Amino acid sequence: MEILDAAERVVREKGANHLTIDAVAQTSGFSKGGVLYNFPSKLALLEGMVNRAIADFEQEVDDLRENIDGKNATLKAILNSRIAFERRKPMAGAYFAAIAEDPKYAEWVRPTLRRKFDQIHDEADDKEFELIIWLAFEGMRLFDMLDLMVIPDDVRERIEKRLEHMIGL
Repeated sequence: MEILDAAERVVREKGANHLTIDAVAQTSGFSKGGVLYNFPSKLALLEGMVNRAIADFEQEVDDLRENIDGKNATLKAILNSRIAFERRKPMAGAYFAAIAEDPKYAEWVRPTLRRKFDQIHDEADDKEFELIIWLAFEGMRLFDMLDLMVIPDDVRERIEKRLEHMIGL
C-alpha cells in the first residue's frame, strides 16, 4: 500500500519522530484527507506499519521453514530471516515510542512472538538450549533495531555463525 510505503520512507529517511500524517501525505502524494481516510490517526498508521512488518516476518519465516529439513525448522528459519528484519528495523523507534506511550501496544507483536516460541519449543529436542539460541539472536537484532549494537560487525558475524552452527545450519 502506497501510504504505508510512504510512512516507512518518512521513518527511514527522517526518523520516527518525524512520522506525521502531514509528512506521509506529502511523501505519498495523497491528500491529508486521503491518508486520514485510510488511517484515521497517527497511531492507526503506526499500527498498519507494524502489522505489515509482522506479516512480512511471518511470511518470510514460513517460506524459509518450508525449505528446511530436519529439526528446529522454525528456529533455523528465524535465524535466516533477513529481508523482513530490514523492513522492521526502521519501524522500531516508532513502535517503541508507541509502547512507551501505552504498554497495550505491545499486544501488536506479542501474539507473533508467542506463536514462534510455541513452534520453537515444540520442535526442539533440548528446549532450553534452542530457546537460548533464539533469545541470543533476537537480543542482537533488538540491539541493532534500537541502534545500541556495540559489538563490531566482524565479531557479530562470528557470533551469528556460531549460533547457526550450534543448531545445525
